[in-house]
Amino acid sequence: MRDSLNNYEKILEEIEGIKKSVGRTDDVLLLAVTKIVDEDLVRDFIGYGVTDIGENKVQDLEKRIEVFGDSVNYHLIGTLQRNKINKIIGKTKLIHSVDSIRLIDAIDKRSEREGVVTDFLVQLNISGEETKSGFSEDELEGFVKHIKELKSVRLRGIMTMAPHVEDEALIRSVFRRARELKEKIQNDDQSLAMDYLSMGMSHDYKIAVEEGSTILRLGTILFGERNY
Repeated sequence: MRDSLNNYEKILEEIEGIKKSVGRTDDVLLLAVTKIVDEDLVRDFIGYGVTDIGENKVQDLEKRIEVFGDSVNYHLIGTLQRNKINKIIGKTKLIHSVDSIRLIDAIDKRSEREGVVTDFLVQLNISGEETKSGFSEDELEGFVKHIKELKSVRLRGIMTMAPHVEDEALIRSVFRRARELKEKIQNDDQSLAMDYLSMGMSHDYKIAVEEGSTILRLGTILFGERNY
């Protein structure tokens, strides 16, 4: 446990150092990805200052909510199936993985029924990898136009993943493009908050901070390798 908390403290210091080096003064949220992490360790991290945790699966997020209640903010960062929307509406700070119009329409419909407004990020597949879901750049404008007609969801920013490669220039180009697209959406319509840019994981979070990420999704570097 001490090693994990030391990692957490070290990463927070690294983030502040990177921000200073590139002239950033805004906040960067460390989102602890707690996939199959022991409940007691998650509790220790919350006590140590972690305010937000993320899970890939709806059923795992439900378990965390049942245990930790309102002591932490919850993020769904993995694929969301439409038949599981009802299980998390009104319970998340952000849904990071909206990757289709059918999905956001279903979220909007359920949110209206529950009397809530659901904040979400649009997932972009900037690198064009077939193994990743998400909208392409060409599809983004149409999606943004579509969601402006919806009443019970609120676009708060962009989520993306860079290829898991050693090529830092390629990783940087993906993150930079995500930031540019976020800024374009915001500049085109000031009514859209677009205050979150969720990008950067354990292997590339330093580059992500340099390129403007406001949410880092960190798991392995905090908790170590896990046996899935």
